[in-house]
Amino acid sequence: MGFAINKVLTGYIIADLLFLLGGIILLLGSRLGEASLHHERNVENVMRSLLIPRCPIIPSLANAICVFAAFLCSIPVIVFPQNGIWLRLHGWLLVFSGIFTLSLGLSVWYEALRTRSTLQPMWSRETGDIQGLLQKKKPGCIGPMSDYAFSFFGNISTATFGIVAIDAILLLCVAMLFKDRKDRTRYRLIDEKYELGMRQT
Repeated sequence: MGFAINKVLTGYIIADLLFLLGGIILLLGSRLGEASLHHERNVENVMRSLLIPRCPIIPSLANAICVFAAFLCSIPVIVFPQNGIWLRLHGWLLVFSGIFTLSLGLSVWYEALRTRSTLQPMWSRETGDIQGLLQKKKPGCIGPMSDYAFSFFGNISTATFGIVAIDAILLLCVAMLFKDRKDRTRYRLIDEKYELGMRQT
């Protein structure tokens, strides 16, 4: 007799692992971003070092912790399929984590939209040495700098929205798994009543 694969549970596990990958990306992004703040500025990293402080580094770390907490709640969902409390808790944590990640993505996207208006004040605050590095990195200053900054923030917000999409897919898998287990429980009770009736006749 072949082993029956529960496709709903399999899809849930795959989506859950992708969700964990999103949390790892958030963690690495926040850690690498914070580490880069302490690097000595040069021609190669000067633009990036000026833009990273405008990214939500600490909130990204907090978001990663929420993702890991939600993932840990998914383990009992798999190990104890009869207990629906863990599945409900996992669903609510996914909602919270998804909203959190979405807010981070929107904040970065907002920074991208206001890039050109914030570059001039940022330029004025820097020392002559930093301005010289910026001129070497992006000759013509404001135009090339604005394009670079928009692309920088755009890539981050796109990656963040991708993680939100994974959250939504996993939440859908949670709903499907909840329905699947509810149906299986109902069918099992029907079978038990049928077998009990057959024994009594």
